[in-house]
Amino acid sequence: MKIAPVFSENALQVAFEDAYKRHKAGKKLNIADRNLLDAGLDASLRLLSIDPLTKSLNDNALNQHLEEAVQHATRPEYKRKAVFIITDIDNFAAFNAHTNYDIADNLLKTTFDYFKTIFRSGDHIARIHGDEGGILSPRLGEADTTIHGELERRVRGGDIPSYLTYISELDPTGIVGLSMGTVIIEPGMTVQDIRDKATDALKHVKYLKKAEKRKDINVAQWDAGIEYEPMKEWLTEYAKS
Repeated sequence: MKIAPVFSENALQVAFEDAYKRHKAGKKLNIADRNLLDAGLDASLRLLSIDPLTKSLNDNALNQHLEEAVQHATRPEYKRKAVFIITDIDNFAAFNAHTNYDIADNLLKTTFDYFKTIFRSGDHIARIHGDEGGILSPRLGEADTTIHGELERRVRGGDIPSYLTYISELDPTGIVGLSMGTVIIEPGMTVQDIRDKATDALKHVKYLKKAEKRKDINVAQWDAGIEYEPMKEWLTEYAKS
């Protein structure tokens, strides 16, 4: 697999390009040249895993971390349960339609900046596609009975401003909100299981907000009980929207 050399603009740029030219020309490289090429490859690999708009991880990088979480869940030495969270900006399509692309992009960037304030530095924050995000928190499951309440506290404003306060200058109309669906990663789950269950929990939040006019909920945690009968008709309509 060939990876084109990508190097951010800095003082080493010219030296890296010279070393790469010597490498392509078949010339013998010294240790300094090899170090420069290794640094350029590392930079290339990092850029391949980053979403260019939000500077968060992209979906491919998130999948790699989920694979690792699946493996860790089966090992007895890993006693802490990881949590996967799918996020969605409420009414983003309507917001986008009434503004312009620059403002919508700014809202996306601000939202992912917000995630970086309410989650730990060791958590993996990714943009999956559009306005949907995915967050893998290896340590949030330490107190698995309080995940729902803990995330609600963070989104509504705990030690930092709430999400709505954080984005208020971008959305003076107040139509934008935030929904999260969570799942605790258990032994035996696959990556697809994790994604599907978190998505079901996210849909449950959307259901409660829209069908039952619930404004007091931002987060739902997956369990078998969320797939109840009254939800099916609404989910059919949600899939069309």
